Amino acid sequence: QGCHVVSKTVWELREEPNVQDYMKDMDNMHKVTLGAADEGELAAIAQSLEENGIKHRVWREQPEGILTALAAMPYPRGLVAPLFKSLKLLR
Repeated sequence: QGCHVVSKTVWELREEPNVQDYMKDMDNMHKVTLGAADEGELAAIAQSLEENGIKHRVWREQPEGILTALAAMPYPRGLVAPLFKSLKLLR
């Protein structure tokens, strides 16, 4: 689901300058994978991103319609990191 939502995000937001800048340096891309405890926590993060004007996409597993993943458009870390601080870094 994570790969699906990242692909969806990059494709749908491909005209955004942040995405274009990010994709120019393919050999030095940086991604962070964070874990939410449950669907409710993931929904709360999506709502917070929406409220703060952070462009993102969610992935709902079908046919169940369960929210399983979220990807934000590439932004400067300092801008988005505070919005994800409640999530655990997955290694």
